[in-house]
Amino acid sequence: MKRTILIISLLAITSCQLSRRIVEVPVKSETTIIERLIPVTIPPDSSVFQALFECDSSYNVLLKSFNEIKSNHIQSDINFTSNRLTYRTITLHDTIYIKQTDTIRTTEIPVVQEIPYYVNQLSTLQKLLIAFALIVVCILIFKFIIKKYKSLIIK
Repeated sequence: MKRTILIISLLAITSCQLSRRIVEVPVKSETTIIERLIPVTIPPDSSVFQALFECDSSYNVLLKSFNEIKSNHIQSDINFTSNRLTYRTITLHDTIYIKQTDTIRTTEIPVVQEIPYYVNQLSTLQKLLIAFALIVVCILIFKFIIKKYKSLIIK
């Protein structure tokens, strides 16, 4: 009898389980790289023109020499006719494109979610142990009844 009480109490103790399931939500982060071209206008250039004029005996102006310093983006035109100097410059507007890389990082923020859990939810093994214990208890009760009433039935 002590053995059966011990078995029943062990089955009762092992049949309760507290199951808490913690689910971790994975955090995704993405990195997007966008390349784009940015137009940059080159500022206007400059030029320097130096001329040396002389007068002849009949009082006409003569261009003896000239010096012109200019950058690559300037076109110039010099004309000296009938004592008139015409200096014309044309600035070529040049736009260069610089490649720029933008990096966009998107990270999801994990949302705290309460996950329902069941207190004292039995696992499959525990359910089998309880069923086995009930069968054992029924067999023991049946044996006890047969022992008790066997003497009454035989008489």
